[in-house]
Amino acid sequence: MNNALENILEEARENYLPKSGKPLGLKAQVLIDLGYLRPEFLVEPIKERKINEAYSLFYSDLEVSGLISSSEISNIESVFQEEADTKLLEIVADIDEGLHLKKVPSFGEKSLVVRILHYRLNLLGLYEDFVAGHFSAASYAALDKAAFMIKKSKLTALNLLADIQTYTDAFLKARGYNNCIVSFFTGKEAQKTSIPDYSGKFKRRLKKDLKKHPAIFEKLDDHVFFRRDKKVNLDYLRKLEKEEINRFTLRLLQLHQWMGGHYNGLLDTDFGNYTLNSFINIIGQYNESEAEKVKTEEVLVKVTDNVIVFNALFFLKQYKNENASEDRTLNTLQILSENYHEASEENKEQFRRNFQDGIDEAIKNENKTPETKFGMIRRVFFGIKAFFKKAFKFAKRIFKWIAEKVGKAVDFIQNTLRMIYNYLKQAVKHFIDGVKFLLGKLPVVNKDDQGNLLISNFDFDKDGISIIGSKNDDLINLHLRSVNRRIVSMSFSLALISFLFKTIKGILSSATVVAWPIFAIKLVVAFKKVIESYKLVLTI
Repeated sequence: MNNALENILEEARENYLPKSGKPLGLKAQVLIDLGYLRPEFLVEPIKERKINEAYSLFYSDLEVSGLISSSEISNIESVFQEEADTKLLEIVADIDEGLHLKKVPSFGEKSLVVRILHYRLNLLGLYEDFVAGHFSAASYAALDKAAFMIKKSKLTALNLLADIQTYTDAFLKARGYNNCIVSFFTGKEAQKTSIPDYSGKFKRRLKKDLKKHPAIFEKLDDHVFFRRDKKVNLDYLRKLEKEEINRFTLRLLQLHQWMGGHYNGLLDTDFGNYTLNSFINIIGQYNESEAEKVKTEEVLVKVTDNVIVFNALFFLKQYKNENASEDRTLNTLQILSENYHEASEENKEQFRRNFQDGIDEAIKNENKTPETKFGMIRRVFFGIKAFFKKAFKFAKRIFKWIAEKVGKAVDFIQNTLRMIYNYLKQAVKHFIDGVKFLLGKLPVVNKDDQGNLLISNFDFDKDGISIIGSKNDDLINLHLRSVNRRIVSMSFSLALISFLFKTIKGILSSATVVAWPIFAIKLVVAFKKVIESYKLVLTI
């Protein structure tokens, strides 16, 4: 095999494939979120057994639910192979392009559909009971609130929650303009943040955002803001802080910070130091990007030492603009690749080193047991499409932020690299298998408990051959399924190779060292195109 290609494959195996099997940490995370696994079961000696038992129950419920057809499950298992279980869990827990449900559950129903409903409502802070419970009065009341917030039917609300960005658009249209500011009272921790004091800039920005709704602004001007831009009506803010829609809007803002990779804390509507800094940071990131320029004092201010006011409308309109755009994953990665080629050698080396560190961190976290804080588990967002829609506005800055490890963008960069890795680990596996198939033999081997073997060997330019060492029907059927899976995988891999041909050819004919981070990004781009062309996976 060509030495350059050998080096590429070795680099792929070494740096971009998981070192310890299935991602138990992510698998456990989603099983806990869906109520199949209690956090206290994650004791080290029994962890893997409990996770596998919980997954078996989930898989049975998935088959019964009819939410994903058996043929779609088979396709997913062919593409993602030993990590198919994690992918199926991610699909069920997706709030980016999530599963649509045909009806509102019946009272007393206990099913995967009910778990999905509870999970989605829990993300919005509307349902606090056990996710694995029956559909109850509490479930109905929470769904009713979700529907009330967007002025839609319960079934419509239930399915809009499969795409939180679209749900947010509906909320903005129904109630966002009339509830365009939110207020909350903070503890001493939040007082340490560098939030500017209230000034007339906040009021003037709000007037600009409500340009097409002058009556709403006039009402706020009468009830909230005193004249001459000096004072705010604290009594009104205290009344506002107690309203349910105020708390709901705060949770929605926090949820979007989490989805965009700017907030890695708990989803709890507790706007402490960590949450507030995530908003201060994203405002700074807006101003470094080509997005609309905004100063912190225009959208987030401190009225007293412990009273904070948000211009929620500004953020809700940002989310609406993001949702209106097409999938930006490929655009963002291509811009990142272009920025790499234009950079100095020193910045390229810094980027390469930090890129690899980020991928290593993503690999490590796959098997990390979920951590609890105040009895809650920090969640992980899997929606690649939604994430890169939000990230696209920062695309031209991402290279710089990775190369320089910019502190205010650290959470966002970690999530960006984790999202890239979600594709990359699968792309590398198929790339390696595809090259093996094109250049040599790739046997399929199965063995029974007695040590009997069935071997099928395929060659690119010769006939295949099978060696049958047993007449065991179960072993033969298992082997046939393995062969069929390999054929599907090889077909998939060959398509991937065709997308990569020009890139591989350029690398093989070049005397320069392979720029692995950029080749990895090209690999991700190619994998995403193949996924879309095969339409094998529901969520990407």
